[in-house]
Amino acid sequence: MLRGYWVLALALVFSVTVGCGDGQLSEPACTGATQRCFCSNGEGVQTCLGESWGACECSSDGVPIDVAGIDLGSSDGSLSEIAEADASESIEGPTEDAASAGANVDSYVGAPGGDCVETTPYQYIPWVSQKLPKFATWDNNMCCGPASVAMLQAAAEHREVTATDLESLINWFDGEDSTWSARGGLCEGTDSDQVLVMLREYANRTDAVAYEPLSWCELSAELAKGDRVAIIEGDSQGTNTSATFLSGKSHWVIIERIDGATTFINDPGRSYAAQGDSRGFTTSSVRARYEARGAVAIIVPLTHTPVCETTFVPYCVGSSAREKNECGEDHLVQQCEFGCAAVSGACESCDPTAWTVACEGSNLVETNECGTRQPTSCEFGCTAGHCDGCTDATYDESTYCNGADVWGRNRCGASQLLQSCANGCASGACLTAPSFSIVATPGFGNWTPSFTPNLACSCSASTPDCYSLYRGRAVSVTGNTATLEFQKTPSGAPSTNVQFWVAVADATYPACQDTNTYVTRVTGWWNGGVLNVDVPIWPTQADFDNAPVGEQKKLFLITGGSDGTTTKRWFQKQAIVFEKVQN
Repeated sequence: MLRGYWVLALALVFSVTVGCGDGQLSEPACTGATQRCFCSNGEGVQTCLGESWGACECSSDGVPIDVAGIDLGSSDGSLSEIAEADASESIEGPTEDAASAGANVDSYVGAPGGDCVETTPYQYIPWVSQKLPKFATWDNNMCCGPASVAMLQAAAEHREVTATDLESLINWFDGEDSTWSARGGLCEGTDSDQVLVMLREYANRTDAVAYEPLSWCELSAELAKGDRVAIIEGDSQGTNTSATFLSGKSHWVIIERIDGATTFINDPGRSYAAQGDSRGFTTSSVRARYEARGAVAIIVPLTHTPVCETTFVPYCVGSSAREKNECGEDHLVQQCEFGCAAVSGACESCDPTAWTVACEGSNLVETNECGTRQPTSCEFGCTAGHCDGCTDATYDESTYCNGADVWGRNRCGASQLLQSCANGCASGACLTAPSFSIVATPGFGNWTPSFTPNLACSCSASTPDCYSLYRGRAVSVTGNTATLEFQKTPSGAPSTNVQFWVAVADATYPACQDTNTYVTRVTGWWNGGVLNVDVPIWPTQADFDNAPVGEQKKLFLITGGSDGTTTKRWFQKQAIVFEKVQN
């Protein structure tokens, strides 16, 4: 359905349908391709240079000529005249040619007099091709109208434009206008009314206006106002790389700005931004084709004043109920006798400030004349409309350490001493006295390792294990006293009664040259069998109690022999190690 968005220029105004130059050749995409061009002596050759066509190369006696009115994009690559009278491509309704430019100036309210504006402000318009990436060729593509709208929507929203934006617009309009088909993204041609619907209802360009005709001077005057551009009916440029805006098929393009002799065009009918984005053409050639096409223009402001929301919202100012809307309208609704409710913005129907107080069980409840209740829980009970004070005499609400002692608090916040601690306080509790014990290596009941006695030797610093003969084990420990057992390695006792000494070593492996210097804990006579003897590990219990955790004592056996029963000669190779540990 078409909307009536046109400014009436004459008694009868026609809506122009633009076909976007459907059937144009695909843009060149590789170096080395060639096509024919027009020379004074016939045809020449253009060579593809990357993504654009080079200059027309003619034979020796020919030169490239102006090809206005020639379609270089015909399907077979030949030169063919455009038939301007073709109803599928030409404008229905009044047109202007260069000689009569401005003849219909009265159709445009506020038309300027005198010469045309030569320079208009710069407007940045992002560019997108009307050919969606999913299509390999340009065959039957007529999406120049939607592409032009997508570019201007992005410009107004200060962002770049993408093919996704274009496809979303195409799909939206396909469902909006039952007379138009998206054709899977190829589009039907769009008339001016349809472009206006897209601008106003999709792109939110509600101030966009279409004119037919709008003279070149009127057009430039509009653009000179700033912050606006024009979508005009122009011509598809095919593969044109010249500065002349050529005649082609009916096509929507955007005039970005006019800069004297150059007019900058955003043309969606190209494959690459380098070919279609802000492309400069001579102003005279753009104007000629614009006027030849009937001077059809849609002026699109890039900013607009949004329609304000007229719905009133209630609110309070002190005891006054007021209402306002987004358009700036604000007025008093009512002066409130009992105040204004902030939540609703309406007057209270009762006095919300008149409260009565009463006890309900252990709760204190305040109630106003409007029925609003505010209960308060009383920790210690409620009496005569007041919460009772604290009378708690139990000080176990929480405990804490105060120095070495435990203190407690009650619910009233008072504190008192609960317990004096002999061993200090931690985490609100007295510490217990530490206890210690003794561990043995090897463990209790285990003999020190067997070994081969070193008997045929002379005791020296190089043979400290000379005369080592015994091994031992710790049977048990009671307090500071260890019950020890000793025997020859691997077993047995001396062949004669000998004197023994249980001594304290500095190292786990005693040395033969030091047997007379070791401190003795216990001495006696070994009369055969396994020697069993009780030995104090530390000299006294007090010495053990005062010893630091981790201190060790290393006990081992020394005896006489058949060559001297009271001479300290034979000894235990590896001492039994005792260590103080905390339980």
